[in-house]
Amino acid sequence: MKVVTSQEMKRLDELTIKTIGIPSIVLMENAGIKIVEVIEKEYSLLPEKSVYILCGPGSNGGDGMVVARHLFNRRVRVKVFLLAKKNRVKGDAATNLSIAEKLGIEIKEINSAQDLKLLRQELPHADIIVDALLGTGSTLPLRGLMREAVDLINQCSSYTMAVDLPTGLHADTGEVPGEAIKANVTVTFAYPKRGLYLYPGINYTGKIEVADIGIPSFLGEERIKCNLLTSSDIQKDLFYRKPSSHKGNFG
Repeated sequence: MKVVTSQEMKRLDELTIKTIGIPSIVLMENAGIKIVEVIEKEYSLLPEKSVYILCGPGSNGGDGMVVARHLFNRRVRVKVFLLAKKNRVKGDAATNLSIAEKLGIEIKEINSAQDLKLLRQELPHADIIVDALLGTGSTLPLRGLMREAVDLINQCSSYTMAVDLPTGLHADTGEVPGEAIKANVTVTFAYPKRGLYLYPGINYTGKIEVADIGIPSFLGEERIKCNLLTSSDIQKDLFYRKPSSHKGNFG
């Protein structure tokens, strides 16, 4: 199985958008839909649950807005907590924020210590928390409200799902230079990121689901340098032997 660095993934995104012609907002839509599919698979009786989605101002947060919309359309109780002012959200993420607002989805800005108190009161009521705060471009230790929000999430007993990778985890090295989300499941897009399988990152990911969001597979065949050996890779090269076999049969 191929695993990517953040730069390799960025290049594949660029080729998909600029060379193949698939708009970035389509990839964002596909990513959000895949997250919802995993939530539905992992959690039965979804319309009876409360899903709280924590979004950052970037593309990862835009994925979260798509998740909120599709859950809202399924009549799931959903709330969005945006760790930024709305005017900081740009591009495709801003488009999906605007759509969510027009649908009447509850979106609360978390920009101060007072807002953080609200988040502390609200989070324990969530059945599922979706971490859509930061993506593969984040490499520095978390600080301020972002770090405190991550700490609050980790204190909750709610089922936590990370979008692409847990916030606070270095996508390439698996390092956690401070605080990071401890997810029950991580839904990573197109290809898994190296850091998801390296120490200590692997302790934060939970189960890893790889979701196809429409990036053509041939783009990665020659451009991705690292392969991860999995149990399925090994099994296909093993010969079947009868339970009664012994060294006298095979030497």
